[in-house]
Amino acid sequence: MQGIIWLEECVDGEWDVCFPQYGDNLDIAEISIKEEDIMLLPNGMDARINEKIKAQFGD
Repeated sequence: MQGIIWLEECVDGEWDVCFPQYGDNLDIAEISIKEEDIMLLPNGMDARINEKIKAQFGD
């Protein structure tokens, strides 16, 4: 999934990441992720991808 780093600093090796949906829909989740598990996207993010992944697992 694609998310946004929510806080400006890493805490204990983890970043707070928000996983939004497209438009005015509620966010899917906000969780802490280890720095080594994060991959930065070169061209930004597209929240519609998150909605497609979420749909595969149901609401």
